[in-house]
Amino acid sequence: MVCNMRGEFMIYVPDSPQGNRIDCVIPYSRGLILAGEGGTIWPFEATPNENLIYKPQQPAINSGDRDQPKKIEIGPESITQMVINPIEDTLYYIDRNNQLLKVSLALDGTDPESTMSAYVHGPFHHEEITGMDTCLRKQLIVTCSASYIMIWNYFERKYEVCYKTPIGEDATAVAIHPSGFHIVAAVGDKLLLMNVLSNSIMEYHNISMKNCREIRFSNGGHMFAAGVGSYSHVYNFYTVECPQNQQCKGHSGKISCIDWFEDDSGFSDSCTQGLVAFYPLQLQRAEQTRDKDKDFKRRATAITGIANVPGHQSRAVVAQAERKLWDTVDDHNPCETRYNIS
Repeated sequence: MVCNMRGEFMIYVPDSPQGNRIDCVIPYSRGLILAGEGGTIWPFEATPNENLIYKPQQPAINSGDRDQPKKIEIGPESITQMVINPIEDTLYYIDRNNQLLKVSLALDGTDPESTMSAYVHGPFHHEEITGMDTCLRKQLIVTCSASYIMIWNYFERKYEVCYKTPIGEDATAVAIHPSGFHIVAAVGDKLLLMNVLSNSIMEYHNISMKNCREIRFSNGGHMFAAGVGSYSHVYNFYTVECPQNQQCKGHSGKISCIDWFEDDSGFSDSCTQGLVAFYPLQLQRAEQTRDKDKDFKRRATAITGIANVPGHQSRAVVAQAERKLWDTVDDHNPCETRYNIS
């Protein structure tokens, strides 16, 4: 409906999308663009006819008509925000599936060449991101949500390739090999070892493992550590072996973070009970214990991030859920961040 500047009702638009919820409206030089339920876009042109103030400019556009990258299945959802470029030939919009798309328009009265939507940077996760890692030798980031594992090129700022998890098997953690050619992901009750190809991600081996929430490759890529419950398991990446003396037991809470020493001689991990432990692998393999003198403990508050200090074995900076940063060699003087750091 149309109202005047005083907010008084004047007239209904006869051809308005009745029966469909409208979530956003933007003006353009010739009229209005409406969008909403089901991802539908309705352009309207103003007319001098007082009984027909706006008329449809072109047929409604369905945002579900889009070029989907291989293995991506993100259906149309209600549009929440739109913006049109200055020359009014491209409309950018965001939908409730957290996707950023664009569509070509022909609002000058000519026939549109195409009304197929396209992703601006590629399809984003439409679910909560549960894991992320970066590659050392390529400009790549890997992320995972319940349904998808995606690889991105952060230099070109674009989506590269994805893997769709089996139905009912959620991805909870992921790590990318320093070379960029392999990933390890926790999917359902397995660890999947996969090769990253030019246009796909292919599984080549799996390990039975439940409740894995953290995976990290060593800097050299010859080992990776997986946090399972309150244990951290260290695997040889090339043989996929994890002997008993590389199953590190030191926590009462669930493993939340893992970080390798700079020279790969060991790693540190943390848990939801606020303990940071350091595991020199030579000591772990010989005596199946950690460097307990270096333990860092601050009440039963979860550790949300950990980074080992280069050049200092068994020393790290940790972020705690109470909005503080700690140096593990000083348990009395935290840095107040004012923000939750993950």
